Amino acid sequence: MVFLNAHLDLKAFNAHDPAMYLLTAQALWHGEGYGMSLAGGFVPVKLQPPGFSVLLAPIVGLFGMNFAALKLFMVGFAGLMAWACYVLFRHYLSSSAQAKAATLLLMASPVIFRLSHQILAEIPLLLCTALALVHCDRYLRTSIPLVSRSLLAAVGWTVAACFLKGLGLGVILGAWLLLVVPAWRTREVVRKLLLLTGSTIAPIMLWQLYAQSMPSMGFYGRSVADFFLLRNPYAEDRTLASLADLITRMRHNVAWGLAAHIATALMAPIYFLRETLAGCLLGLPIVGWVAWHWLRSCRQAPSVLEGFTLVSVAVLLLTYEGHAVRYASFLYPAILVYAFRGLASWGTPLWTHQLPRGLTILSLAVTITVAIDQWSDPYGAPVLAEYVAIAHTAKAQFPSDGRCLAPMPTHWQVLTGHRCFGEIPSMAALREASIDYAVTLTDDARRPDRLKDTPANLMTETARLTDAVAPWASREAGRSPQGTFALVQRIR
Repeated sequence: MVFLNAHLDLKAFNAHDPAMYLLTAQALWHGEGYGMSLAGGFVPVKLQPPGFSVLLAPIVGLFGMNFAALKLFMVGFAGLMAWACYVLFRHYLSSSAQAKAATLLLMASPVIFRLSHQILAEIPLLLCTALALVHCDRYLRTSIPLVSRSLLAAVGWTVAACFLKGLGLGVILGAWLLLVVPAWRTREVVRKLLLLTGSTIAPIMLWQLYAQSMPSMGFYGRSVADFFLLRNPYAEDRTLASLADLITRMRHNVAWGLAAHIATALMAPIYFLRETLAGCLLGLPIVGWVAWHWLRSCRQAPSVLEGFTLVSVAVLLLTYEGHAVRYASFLYPAILVYAFRGLASWGTPLWTHQLPRGLTILSLAVTITVAIDQWSDPYGAPVLAEYVAIAHTAKAQFPSDGRCLAPMPTHWQVLTGHRCFGEIPSMAALREASIDYAVTLTDDARRPDRLKDTPANLMTETARLTDAVAPWASREAGRSPQGTFALVQRIR
């Protein structure tokens, strides 16, 4: 799987993140700080915390942009994540047989399969969150001393989750929600919560202070909070979202397929319908059934997991349109806990043993189909395949210290090793800049019908680059196989 899929994930719905993680890891390894060294200078990154880049830095430093090594690293993390989720299932479910069945169903999921070999923070985040939930719950619900190894484990795994993505804070927020339960409102629990929260927040606040001290440059200088608080985090006006905007956003997130993405954890074939009305209609009853057993757990024996689930669902509903589906996998372990509790309540072997096995086999069949599709069509669009091909041509043709102007500049820099400008410079800056080449569209690719090729943003961005360098006196230095992209050199 790793060697057949050893390439940059341009097909992923969050395809910009792998390039950002790799370039920030490279900068950390070389002691440049947390950011990206582009042709226009060093760009600090505030959009994501540095945890995943720190994990990647030794791999990038030792092996370079070797995708086989990077993906073996991710697969290794997926194995550790399976163990961590088994620990979580064993903590929250009534038997080891249920825990093993839930772990197998989780790892057979097509969504987890995709994430397990993509260079994204989701798999390490699942690992840290699972262990943080177990240790926080154990620390708060038992008579463990106020200061103990259990506290250190709870703080360590929660901080690790927060430094991978801000979603890790859901563990602490979920724990505080438990104070609405009278049995939890004891002096011992409150003292433990205060100590746990203070110990967790302190390093996070240090990171936030450091991030605020860095200049904000372009998209990567934005804050994660922008995706919740602003009407459009990609716009320049930074208008705050109104209540009506938030209601529209929640409705859009559900219609976009959030229910279907969540339901895929149990019923894998919904994966193929995840952004359709049919997928939403099929997913809603499953989500409703899981929600019912979440509510039963809240009434019978509330734990940190119940509060964490509520906070996570709220985050998924309120995040900017389309981004919620990226984080649906964050809820998969919790969904499986409530689903297996529901099956156990029916009591017969058909529901507790045979059905989970059938669902696991079904998930494996869907995952094999997804794997075959990924290997036969790794980039998902002919234009992206051409983009990679022309990048390989540029890497072979120009020196390793080359500087260039290219669409999707972070991807281009990962693929070629050449420093790219993050944004198109002004014409005066272009005249003065030492640029070895630029990536443009050929005349044939600029036809109106071709500009609609998928992905449209790549075609549009390359068209803008083509217009920007048009005043150059230039010569063509190469073309992509199907003649969409051209490498042009400036004649000085």
